[in-house]
Amino acid sequence: NAWSALAEAMDWRGPRPLRRRGARLDPHEALPVAAVSGAFMLIGRREFHALEGFDEHFAAFGADLDLCRRAHDAGGAVLLQPAAAGVQFAPAYAGARRAQGLARFAAKSAKTPLEKAFALIAPPALGLLVALMDFVAGRPPRPR
Repeated sequence: NAWSALAEAMDWRGPRPLRRRGARLDPHEALPVAAVSGAFMLIGRREFHALEGFDEHFAAFGADLDLCRRAHDAGGAVLLQPAAAGVQFAPAYAGARRAQGLARFAAKSAKTPLEKAFALIAPPALGLLVALMDFVAGRPPRPR
C-alpha cells in the first residue's frame, strides 16, 4: 500500500521479529513477508503470467512491490528464505527513479482516503526524502 512506499523510501526494514529469549530462527524455514526485492525474486512462470508480470509503467523501482501486492490480493503468499544470498549492483544515481517508482506504487495501491491523499503528495515528498537520504549518506547529487 502507500505506506509500503514510504517505508521503502526510508529503507525501513520493519520491526524486528518477535523471538523468545535464546530462540533462533531456522535459516531453512521460509517466512511470510509483505514483499521481497525483485533482484532476488523467484516465482514460477505460470504464476508470473497469471499476475501479468511486472508493470512496465514503473520507471525502475516499485514494480517488485506492486507484483508482491498483486500476489497477496490474488490469495498468494510472499515468502522470504533467510538462507538465500545474492549480490546486486545498484546504479550510482538511482534516487530520482526510485522516488518516481515508489510514488507510482503509492498511487496505484491507494485504497483508503488517507492513502489516496498520501498518493497525491507522494511524488515531491518521496523525491525530497530520497534526496535527503542520499545527502546524509554522502552520495553526490545527480549531475544535470
